[in-house]
This record gives sequence, structure tokens and C-alpha cells, in this order.
Amino acid sequence: MSKHEKKNSFAQYGVWIGIFALTAVVIIGLAIVGQKKEDTGIGGQSDALSSEVGSTDHIRGNPMSRVSLVEYSDFQCPACGAYYPLVKQIEGEYGNRMQIVYRNFPLTQLHKNALLASQAAEAAGKQGKFFEMHDWLFEHQTEWPELPNVKERFIAYAADDLKIDRKQFEQDLESADVKAKIDEDLKSGNRSGVQGTPTFYLNGAKIDSPRSYDEFKQLIDAALENSK
Repeated sequence: MSKHEKKNSFAQYGVWIGIFALTAVVIIGLAIVGQKKEDTGIGGQSDALSSEVGSTDHIRGNPMSRVSLVEYSDFQCPACGAYYPLVKQIEGEYGNRMQIVYRNFPLTQLHKNALLASQAAEAAGKQGKFFEMHDWLFEHQTEWPELPNVKERFIAYAADDLKIDRKQFEQDLESADVKAKIDEDLKSGNRSGVQGTPTFYLNGAKIDSPRSYDEFKQLIDAALENSK
């Protein structure tokens, strides 16, 4: 074989290696995306809320109101942390006229401690302190996610600051009931078409995340007016 023929042969060989490598990367990438959808609940079928607000939900405001804002959220998600003060402001202004519901949607592929944070909130909820833990997790979001002993930090806060039973909290933190509640939230979010966090549903209809408090107010005012 001549040098020219050898050169062409090696070039063709290199092209086939490149095609094979690219194909492998695409296949691996699709597998990772598929795994993310399976683990996080991403990739739902609808943009309407699939599960009505019920007795197992965590509700702030007026539970008898005909107007509801449901949020699917991740305690470690920076965007959720940015929306936290807006939702609190809504509660302060509209709390007696509407219900505000929190549902867990931990993005475990992106946030390594998001699931544990949801478990901590649900475990605190077993002793009537869900929203106290909820608020602390968001207000200290820049502090706990990267702690090497994050579980111990949650336990210490629950026992020392919330004054709830430490042993019971530790048991509930890893309990089947707590994990089942989070899983049900994830499944309902998946059925509702949640693609990321936070995702809001106002009176059962998915809304684009408002860019300001005034945008939130306009949507809520319209919903309150239509509920009359």
C-alpha cells in the first residue's frame, strides 16, 4: 500500500472513530436526560393542576378560599429562593382572601441536598412545624446546601430552635410516610406538566412565573374578582 493510500485509510478510519464517538455521546446524553426525567418528575402531560388541594397539602392563608396558588418548589433551587420573599409578601397582603400551597419538587440531579431538605420540612410538619422549617430553609439557603453535616444541621435546628422532639424528628426524617408524601408531590407535579422550579398554578391553571410582585398582584386580583 502506498503512503497516499495509507494516509487516506487512516483519514477514513479517523472519520469513523469520530462518528462513533459522537453517536456514543448523543446516546449517553439522552440516557442522562431520561434519567433526570424519571428521577425528578420532569416531562408531564398537562399544564393544568392534576391534583386538587386537599387535606395532605401544606396550606397558608385561608383554606376556605376559592382562590388558590399552588407552588411546586425545591428548597435548594436558587430561583425558588428568589421567589420566596414574593410569595411571603403575597401571603401578607392576601392571606385572608386566598390559600397558598407548597408542594415538594426536589430536583435531585441538580441539587444534592434538595430531597433531604424536603424530608426535613415534612418531618417538622409531622409535629406541626412545616412552614417554620420551610421558611428557615429558604432564609438560610446560602448556608446549608454545601455543609458536610447538613442532616445534623437540620436536626439541630428542629430540636434547638423549633423545640420539637428530636428523636421523633430523626425517625420521621427517614420514614416511609415522609418519603411517600414527597413522591406523591413529585408525581402530581409530573402529571401537571412541571418542567422546573418554581412552577405556579393559580386556580388550577399553570402561569408563567411573574417577573415582579406587581405582576403577581395583577394575576391574583383578577382571580379574586372572577371568584365573586
